[in-house]
Amino acid sequence: MKHVVQQGECLSSLAARLRMTAKELHELAENAELKKLRPNPNVLAPGDEVWLPDQKTKSVPIELEKKHRFVVKLPKLKLRVVMKNAKGEPHDGKRFRVLVGNQQLEGTTSAGVVEVDVPATARTALVQLWLTDDPDDPDPDLERELSIGCLDPIETVSGVQARLSNLGHVCPITGEVDAWTLHAAQLFRAKHGLPLVEEEEDDPPNEDDDDQEVEEETDEEAAKRIADHIDRVLDAPFRDKLREVYGG
Repeated sequence: MKHVVQQGECLSSLAARLRMTAKELHELAENAELKKLRPNPNVLAPGDEVWLPDQKTKSVPIELEKKHRFVVKLPKLKLRVVMKNAKGEPHDGKRFRVLVGNQQLEGTTSAGVVEVDVPATARTALVQLWLTDDPDDPDPDLERELSIGCLDPIETVSGVQARLSNLGHVCPITGEVDAWTLHAAQLFRAKHGLPLVEEEEDDPPNEDDDDQEVEEETDEEAAKRIADHIDRVLDAPFRDKLREVYGG
């Protein structure tokens, strides 16, 4: 059957319900169009359509009037987050704890990387980080709530906003391009060697020509000018660099 993707869903979480892997679901012939549109199975957009096969069932013979124990192996995903300070320097060699469901996963960062295995159906996680070297300190210095599977494709406005926000820019995730989005994108362009995009303005009137008429910009012309400016700020080189820096 066809399934319309909701916010927070990815092929890994959908496949886990069917006792499949994300790769198996991605490779189905019925999902060829989706695979072409979304080459990364774990980055889908709300509204994408995924074909889901019937759920697999398994029968196990048992004896009556006896207790039986069944163990279900739940598929897991690699959750990987890089923790950096305001200067962009990684928090290296710091103690961390990840709370997901009823699990507490602990470790030490390597080059700022927090990496743990979490259930494929997990939707949220809480990352706690200690910046001090006191192993007995019960209170973390940093806490970050994560929405697993909610990163939209970079082709979408919300996908651009989320990546810029996660990289430390002030960029609210609204799904609509606003002044915050353009400002964050211009800062990103400047930081990573992309040319800044100036907003085009009409040529000023010739002051020596007293008879020259100045036409006011229509609403349609203004809307087109703004749309063109947005397209040039969020152009393909910008999105390619953002994907490269963010890691996906």
